[in-house]
Amino acid sequence: LSYEHAFPLANGSLLTTGANAHYSARYLTTGNQGATTLNALYTQPSKTKLNANATWKSAQGEWTITAFGRNLTNEATLNTVSGGYPVLDNFASVNAMIDPPRTFGISLC
Repeated sequence: LSYEHAFPLANGSLLTTGANAHYSARYLTTGNQGATTLNALYTQPSKTKLNANATWKSAQGEWTITAFGRNLTNEATLNTVSGGYPVLDNFASVNAMIDPPRTFGISLC
């Protein structure tokens, strides 16, 4: 679900704001190396992630400033699950990566 709205300003510049939400029900994932992870199953609980942004664009379009917030609900979610292969020292281990936590930023173009 997403929404974006543009607000023309009196000086000719434009302010655009937006937000989006992504819901995912619980799901299972397995290590991708088969025998090295013993085909272990991992459960990712259901989650809702929210993102928001606001962009100001100058009247002539030469400047744009954007402020954003990502993963505003600060959900820890599995991104990748894999076995330790091909690194022999990690052969029997399982590695998991999660998506970034709540993040804020500003860009100037």
